[in-house]
Amino acid sequence: MPLCLCVFVLGVSASAQVQRGASIFATSCGIGYCHGKEGRASRGPRLAGKKWDRDYLFKTISEGVNNSLMPPFKNQLSLDEISAVVAYILSLSGDKTPAETTPTPSTEPPKVQPNSTDSNAGDPEAGRALFFDASNPKRCSACHRFRGRGADVGPDLTAISTRPAPEILQDIVDPDARLAVDPITVLTKSGEQITGIRKQETRDAIRIYDTRSLPPVLRTLYKDQIQFIESHRHSPMPNDYGQLFTRKQLRDLVAFLKSTE
Repeated sequence: MPLCLCVFVLGVSASAQVQRGASIFATSCGIGYCHGKEGRASRGPRLAGKKWDRDYLFKTISEGVNNSLMPPFKNQLSLDEISAVVAYILSLSGDKTPAETTPTPSTEPPKVQPNSTDSNAGDPEAGRALFFDASNPKRCSACHRFRGRGADVGPDLTAISTRPAPEILQDIVDPDARLAVDPITVLTKSGEQITGIRKQETRDAIRIYDTRSLPPVLRTLYKDQIQFIESHRHSPMPNDYGQLFTRKQLRDLVAFLKSTE
């Protein structure tokens, strides 16, 4: 389940708490392979239109559910952030008192971004370092170009700054949700199965970025050696960035991609 991009402070009104919870839910719980937009169900159960116990929701979000895909969020979200998500879920069921979801305030100091009025902002320079980190075989620049630097395996990300931050985050942690390339599988007559991205094709050969390992390798395959070529619906992009990067690192990476300098 993806990590939250948003960081908030304590001491807000009930309506603001619900709005805050909606933002967290949208990026952490409401995506396609979890509880769906506005809790209307996807692979996870439907949350909207049901009556919920506040304490049960808070404990479930904090501790997760054993032997299920529901992870614990107590180490990913603050007490106040979990309370905001609970308030939002209760609002989906028609609960009129979401402010009651706030438990005893935490002794932790409020989490705020220093020297910034935007509490959602990450550090673009830290994100730049992640994007081009040569020590990480899964670095973004192994496949993507940004302002003239990087590789051209996947789409050029230079113009991505115009897109909303939650969409960029979803593309990072859930690459199958919206495919930006046409992944293919090639089966050779020798029995080798290659997954990757078509780069170029002629009458006699096809050039494909082999994405079975990273960084991808550009290979030339002659058509008289190929049994078949077919498209598939799984992104060649790694799908574990939500586990590989911390919440802060994800914010930093999105901030870098949103930067215009």
